[in-house]
Amino acid sequence: MSGKASRDRRVVRNRRVMIYTFLLILALFYISAHNHLEKNRAAEQMEDWNATVLTGQDSGLAEYPEAAQRSDYAGQKQAGTSVIAPDALVLKEEGMWCLILTNAEYPVPEDYAVELMQIPGTEQFVDERIYEPLMTMLEDMKSAGLYPIVCSAYRTLDRQEMLFNRKVKSYVKRGYSKEESYVLARKTISIPGSGEHCLGLAVDFFSKKYQKLEAGFEDTPEGQWLREHSWEYGFTLRYEEGKEEFTGIQYEPWHFRYVGVNAAKYLKEHELSLEEFYIQESLYG
Repeated sequence: MSGKASRDRRVVRNRRVMIYTFLLILALFYISAHNHLEKNRAAEQMEDWNATVLTGQDSGLAEYPEAAQRSDYAGQKQAGTSVIAPDALVLKEEGMWCLILTNAEYPVPEDYAVELMQIPGTEQFVDERIYEPLMTMLEDMKSAGLYPIVCSAYRTLDRQEMLFNRKVKSYVKRGYSKEESYVLARKTISIPGSGEHCLGLAVDFFSKKYQKLEAGFEDTPEGQWLREHSWEYGFTLRYEEGKEEFTGIQYEPWHFRYVGVNAAKYLKEHELSLEEFYIQESLYG
């Protein structure tokens, strides 16, 4: 009996060895095929990349509407960003000025300085580096029969603090506690020490027929045009609906921020807020 049992065990062991060997061979075939596929895919991507660079199409301008080519080709060089592949945005140090982030966690740098230019016909000022694309965008809107009004642009930190405190007091008058009022206020206006308007890179819009900073601006012809075309001039809808978790600010369809044409295009195509872009690009530090 022991001899028969021993033979049976050897048979079982040999069968197991054969099965394991067969499975190992299959695994090696799979790994080899997978690696070959990945090499071919990488080679194809490299060929596409080389073709893009060698033909001088890295700026993506061929896809831009005429307005974008006319208004901000210089702005692209100024912003220092360049799209070299459909899904890649190259950031250059000299272009980071227009991508600076300020929010509740990131105050405006104490040494921040800005050269301002006045928007004609208003008492509003913006960073001189965004003056030309902003003026071109406003002119193109007017040529399309629209009536945009820049109602707010650059603010000093002192004015930002005054507006915030005024908002807090308005909630207190409505019966909220000071703590509740502070929380509510910071959802609608940047806290003291922060604020995109303090950078000179953000503008708020009215229209001739709708002069309120309310969600209804999105339904005006001006609001719809800005949502669709502002990226062509380097602007992004900064506080989009559904992005409150990242921005900390409620939906503001009237608030647009200059980030440069390529960055604005990238943010729009990928439906990103500036905070999400910072996370994606590991820019927080």
